[in-house]
Parts: sequence; structure tokens; C-alpha cells
Amino acid sequence: LGMADTRPFFPTELHGKQMAVGYAGMQRDLKRKPLKPFHTQAIAPAAGFTSSVNDLAKFASWNFRTLAGESSDGVLDSNTLREMHRVHWVDPSWETTWGLGFAVRQAEGETVVGHSGGCPGYITNLSMIPKHKVAVIVLTNAADGPAGPVTAAISKTVGGALKKATTPPAEAAKLDLGKYEGSYSSGVWGGETLIRAWGDQLASVNVPSDEMTVVKAKHVEDDVFVRLTDDGEERERWYFQTGDAGQVTGLKIHGSISSRLD
Repeated sequence: LGMADTRPFFPTELHGKQMAVGYAGMQRDLKRKPLKPFHTQAIAPAAGFTSSVNDLAKFASWNFRTLAGESSDGVLDSNTLREMHRVHWVDPSWETTWGLGFAVRQAEGETVVGHSGGCPGYITNLSMIPKHKVAVIVLTNAADGPAGPVTAAISKTVGGALKKATTPPAEAAKLDLGKYEGSYSSGVWGGETLIRAWGDQLASVNVPSDEMTVVKAKHVEDDVFVRLTDDGEERERWYFQTGDAGQVTGLKIHGSISSRLD
């Protein structure tokens, strides 16, 4: 990812130079004492990474590109990273939630993904709002550094402003959604999936069903669409299959193919 200043250890030779000196928390005399480099040793798998704001910005950007399917580095598949950003663990109080390697929480109605960090002399925080491609990075070199509160305040202020900002969309070529309309059946589970154009998106309904839930998908490229949640977040890809004449013959989702019936 080009993160040249990120290491899974404390670079002692850079201490006091490129690597900031860490300080203890504020004492009774309102002074802080400098601390020696801290080596995590046996707990290195859980702590001890050192980095810079620029490198963590590259990491956040990579997260956004990968989730959008725009990364070509091959580090992780977009579905794998999306699964890591999903909540997998909730403590009994429902106050703390975790994904896989990421803390996941709700703030101001938005999903925030990231991680905090702490070693003697350093308190840090990285928070990302994937939906809006907003990231906030706060690195402090004090044991009582308020990285978390500062990150939350910046996210609320800057994130809110960026969400309100609008960019006129570029004129896109008119896509004929009618070619995808029809009934599709997997031939395994029974029933059919009805797909119709819905504005500039596709909408699908499974029949028969006790609950007529409408699922929407937006166009990505060629004959590929991506399913959207109710709040507009992207999920799995829909791959429409075509015949020699360009007519749609089927739909592939999660490796399962449904044939078009009409």
C-alpha cells in the first residue's frame, strides 16, 4: 500500500527524530515526563504498530477503494473487507461492538469503523465513515492524549459538512434497464424473482412471499449491478449473463445462477 513509515514494532533508532517522544500523563506539578521506548514483545500481535498520519490516510483510502471494488492491489477482496467491517461481536451491555480487527459503532446515525491505539506515551485513534469516504486520524504522544474525543468531535464537524456538500453528477450514458426486466428462477428453491426498472435502478421482488420486500440495485459497469441496503450502502454484486445476441439469459448472485424465464 506504499505505507513506508509503518512498522509492527517501535523503531528505536528513530526515537526523538522521525518517531515522536512519548510522554506520561499530566502530573500534580502540571508537567509531563518523557518515557522510554515501549516494546510490546509477547503481545506484539495485538499492539505496538507505529505509523504516521500520511500512512494511515493511505490505509483509509485503500479501505474505501477496496469496498468500492476499485482497488487492483489484490490485498483483500472487497467482500472480505466488508465482512471485516460488519459487527461480529456484541458485549452483554450492547455498548461495545466489534468487527474482525475493526471496532464498529454507530454515531450520528452513521456506521463508524476504525481502531484506537495505546502504549505508554501514545494514545491514537483512526475512525472511518465508509459510506461517505470520510476518515479522521488523531495521533498523540501523551499517555492521557484525548485521541478518541478529538476524533469524535472532528468526525461530527467535518463529516457533517462533507455529507452536506454536493457535487453535480457527470452526465452518464443512458442505460437501457428494460433489457434486465423479467422473471428469474434458480430451479432449486422454488418461486421466482421479478425484476423491474425503478428510476435509474433495478428493483426485485421474490414471489410467492408473505412480505413483498423490494430490493434495489444500482448499475456498476457493463452488466454488473450492486445491491443496496435501505440506507444506500452497497452489498453483493449482481452479474447478469447474456447470450450471443446480447439478450439477458440469467442472473448470477453469490455463485448461484437463476435463469431468465421471459
